Amino acid sequence: MTDEQLASPVESPFGTFLGWQYFNFCYDEHWHHRGQLYTYARLLGKEPPMLYDYENSPA
Repeated sequence: MTDEQLASPVESPFGTFLGWQYFNFCYDEHWHHRGQLYTYARLLGKEPPMLYDYENSPA
């Protein structure tokens, strides 16, 4: 994307936002749902995976 596209307003059913703001929405949504999954895993007695466990993550 160009700087102009990121700075341009984008219409959506939820209102008008700048292009770069949609990246923030996606980022926030990702962390929100990750938090929900971790909470449910703990409620089920499971240990959620380490977020930054680079040694044991698949390549």
